[in-house]
Parts: sequence; C-alpha cells; structure tokens
Amino acid sequence: QYFEEGIDLARQLGERWWLCDLLNWRAFSGNATGDLSRTLSAAKEGRALAEEIGDQFHGRLCRLWLALARSCFGDLIQGC
Repeated sequence: QYFEEGIDLARQLGERWWLCDLLNWRAFSGNATGDLSRTLSAAKEGRALAEEIGDQFHGRLCRLWLALARSCFGDLIQGC
C-alpha cells in the first residue's frame, strides 16, 4: 500500500525520478513476493520512464526485474 501511495504522490507532484525509483521498488517487491504480474507492469513502466528521463541506473534495474519475471514465465525469447 505504501508503494501505491508514494507512486500516486510522485505522479501528482510530477517527480519523475522518484516515480522511477518507486516503480523499481514495486517491481522488486513483486518479484520477491512472487507477484510477477505486478513486477511486469511496474518494470515496463519504470523502464520506459527511465529511458525518457535518461536514468540509466533505474533503467538497468527495471530491465533486470523484467527479465527475471519473464524467465519465470518461460518467456525467454521476448527478452527485456
């Protein structure tokens, strides 16, 4: 619930770096708890936002979570 509140607040304030960071943590937590659909959606959005703002660090992390979730689904061809 705290990620949701933080993400909503970052969106309202236009804080794109914080939004990217929170999406990364949401993707991580989804991966850690086995909620891979949450991981996929957060990692995709986070990766796109990171590329848009030039944040290579969070872009790499979101691609990592995306690749791990896709490998759990057996979707190795799709990549990240």
